[in-house]
Amino acid sequence: MQDFIDKVLPGAIKGYLEHNILPSLTIAQAILESNSGKSQLAIKGNNLFGIKADSRWTGKKINFPTKEFIKGKEITVNAYFRAYDSFAESVEDHTKFLLTKRYEKVRSSKNYEEAANEIWKAGYATDPKYPNKLISIIEQYKLYEYDKEEGEVLINRNKILEAALMLQSKGVKYRLGAKAVPPSIPKELDCSGFVRYCYLYAGANVKDGTYYQFNNSNSIKHADLRVGDLGFMQTPDSPGTNHVGIYAGDGKWIHCNFSRNGITLEKTNIFPYARRFKGISFTNVKIEEDEDMARKPVSQKELDYGIAAINNLAKLNIINSPERHIKDLKEYPWDWKMWVVQNNIAEKCGGAK
Repeated sequence: MQDFIDKVLPGAIKGYLEHNILPSLTIAQAILESNSGKSQLAIKGNNLFGIKADSRWTGKKINFPTKEFIKGKEITVNAYFRAYDSFAESVEDHTKFLLTKRYEKVRSSKNYEEAANEIWKAGYATDPKYPNKLISIIEQYKLYEYDKEEGEVLINRNKILEAALMLQSKGVKYRLGAKAVPPSIPKELDCSGFVRYCYLYAGANVKDGTYYQFNNSNSIKHADLRVGDLGFMQTPDSPGTNHVGIYAGDGKWIHCNFSRNGITLEKTNIFPYARRFKGISFTNVKIEEDEDMARKPVSQKELDYGIAAINNLAKLNIINSPERHIKDLKEYPWDWKMWVVQNNIAEKCGGAK
């Protein structure tokens, strides 16, 4: 299920930041309406929300049977539905669909229970159990975590690094004041906008600005740095312009900087102030450090995948001391996926420059 949620999440976060549509509602609707992306409408038309193609729709459409409740009775009728080229396009259109006055109370809802009831009252669905179904899904998968502001969510560190490396591979340049929100791929970002984009990609709603990011994070020792943590060039009360980067592991930092006119992955000592965002919980920690994760045991095969990825990253000159990383992986076996993802990205990018 998390794989599907991750596909919907960037667009859901964007809809929240730009139009105050709660991410929990968007994701729950996608799960319910498309059977987590496995319905025929989702498979053949990339339609995750069951939005029909009425006379206002000028795009592609597809004919499908659907269930409606008329005078309290469930009947099956054929109807035309909107079709898209991708799930991301479907999520974006869902946001646009909810921008009319009809769904004004949905956009002003303060919590997921209110939003679930208001979207049904507005006529999005005819099933009288629709609000309860949405609320049940939100609570089952803890989707309300994505509604919390200022990063108070549960995310995976490898998603932050995945976004950072993806932006580097796209050749994103530096421009002061440049910002962007996933899933769009920007041409330019500044240093704090780069950090914000990567965290939004991972599902955490943080703001841009080095002042904000410094003051909404806690100081940590450099020895305690883990992938996704922050580094600052100076404190906010120091003269001159501050700079922020993201720790990429093995003593390396990835940051969007003016001097290199883009995103750089390098070993550097320009970040003496190591910090970690307040309120964010990470999935790749020990069970005793996060009892709510209830992880499944990692198989030896999965662990071997992680070890193979570490060894290959060393060959590509992305990391040093693979033995130390393998030792850490055996202590934190759930990180195996992070290493596999990083290795896949490194292979696509051709290794270290």
